[in-house]
Amino acid sequence: MNYPHRGYNHSSWMGYDYIGVMADETFGKPLKVIDARNPEVIEVLSSFGPRGTDTTSVPHNPYLLGHYAFISYYMDGLQIYDLRDPHHPVQAGFYDTYPGPEGQKFAGAWGVFPYLPSRRVLVGDMQTGLYVFDVSKAIPGLSTGALPEAESICIFPNPAVDNIHVQLPEGTSGHLSGAIYTISGAVVRQLAYDLTGSNPSPEVSLPADLPPGSYVLRAAIGGQSITARFTKR
Repeated sequence: MNYPHRGYNHSSWMGYDYIGVMADETFGKPLKVIDARNPEVIEVLSSFGPRGTDTTSVPHNPYLLGHYAFISYYMDGLQIYDLRDPHHPVQAGFYDTYPGPEGQKFAGAWGVFPYLPSRRVLVGDMQTGLYVFDVSKAIPGLSTGALPEAESICIFPNPAVDNIHVQLPEGTSGHLSGAIYTISGAVVRQLAYDLTGSNPSPEVSLPADLPPGSYVLRAAIGGQSITARFTKR
């Protein structure tokens, strides 16, 4: 796959809406925002980083929480970016954990973990140790849990035979559209339903010739993306 600023692809993280971040662990190569809604044609939407294409800047591991990317960025420390507009990432906050000089070497922030129930963020620096961050000033919604999350859905029966029920949260209403995909990304059935709050669980018939295996349902309703896997017997 050819893409801008291509380097050694080291790690990636995908959001619930299939917008993700890809890190090329190569000096001077920025991070990429990717659109993987069609896994057969993954698209790079934009690139970003604290020092652009500076030849001493290199990312390590990115993680997503809601629409925010948390990156352990070696000698640039902790970096946080707002990806609500995936074409134009915005730096929301940073903390440089590495006091030494920049250079083409692997030093500084090597790992980040933003998923603690306390909403504190952990960063491990290879030279200066472990850090615990309160990032609520950079991301005010983080301390209150008010980050956008995927709606929880349930597919039953699972494994399925002839049809599935898509159980959405109570009160869900509006137009649901999407598709059922194979694991490789091929569409096997399109979805289109108008739902009322009293009936948020449409029944979906499966194609008669659908072979046994694992499948993915992806859909959207009211601006919210939903994704779930199920097995066909």
